[in-house]
Order: sequence, then structure tokens, then C-alpha cells
Amino acid sequence: MNSTQYPFKILCPHKADPSIPSDRTLPDYHPISREEIAKLLNFARDHKEDVVAISGALVRLGQGIPGVTCPRSLDDDVARKNVELDQIFWDRYELGGTSDLVEVLESLMRA
Repeated sequence: MNSTQYPFKILCPHKADPSIPSDRTLPDYHPISREEIAKLLNFARDHKEDVVAISGALVRLGQGIPGVTCPRSLDDDVARKNVELDQIFWDRYELGGTSDLVEVLESLMRA
């Protein structure tokens, strides 16, 4: 598959250092600015036919949730926020986005 080059990618610790065992849980939080959130949303909109690009944007947005780990947790507040972030993204994305989406996602990440 020839996907668009994803410009905002931050590798998880396991991909950045292959010597780390993949079953070891490590922090994967990377602060994200309002400007970067807006750029990610624009990138996803501009590449709406590229599932890999959209997935990459969602991964980066998820890395902006304080406490996120790799591998991802499945049953805590961070996991709940990540699911909510995905749901909000897709609900608004399907509608063509909304003017307040950056603020909504930012407040979810910071809550």
C-alpha cells in the first residue's frame, strides 16, 4: 500500500528502540498544542481517502492524552478518553468537521 507520508508521526517507544520487549508498558505521552491539533485535523480532511493517514492522525491525537502508554491501556480513564476522542473525531469528521472541534478535543485531552 502506498500511503501518504504522515508528517506528525512520533514513534512509540517500542518502534523507536526495537530492543525494548513489546510486552513492556511504557509512557507514550507527547504534549500536543492547539495548533498541532488543528494541523492534524486539516491533514486528515485533506487525506480523507487515505485510511492509514487518518489512523496516523488519530494515533498522534491519542498521544496527547496525559498518561497514555504503549501498549495502550484498555480499562482506565486514559482508555476512556481515547475512545471518546475517536468517537468525537469520527462523528464530527463525518459531518465535515465543526469550527469548535479543536477546542473540544483539546478540552477532552486536558480533562
